[in-house]
Amino acid sequence: TNNGFVTEGVTSNLLLQYGETLVTPADECLPGITLRTLRRSAKTLGLGWEKRRVAVEELTDCDALYIASSIREIVPVVSVDGQAVGDGGPSSWAKRLLDELRRYGHVSASAEATTTTKS
Repeated sequence: TNNGFVTEGVTSNLLLQYGETLVTPADECLPGITLRTLRRSAKTLGLGWEKRRVAVEELTDCDALYIASSIREIVPVVSVDGQAVGDGGPSSWAKRLLDELRRYGHVSASAEATTTTKS
């Protein structure tokens, strides 16, 4: 965290979903190749894209949370510190985002995992 705001994972970017909008932290984040491709994928799927400061509390207040990286592609996060994210399971958008990401030529064998994380 950066003064109560999240930035990124050690080797990954974060994406939060609110309805049909994806939000990525704006503070001190490295540009990710996968994140750039996901932005294009989101646009193709009709999802909005927002880059802004993200408070730690939002990690469990959002509808869905994802980790994105070249190795993991996009992985739904279902809980943070034991607290459910969204309804506690992968969102209905997770598979669509992964399929669209792969359509753009981004493939990783480990992308099917679901992650539980600690902040």
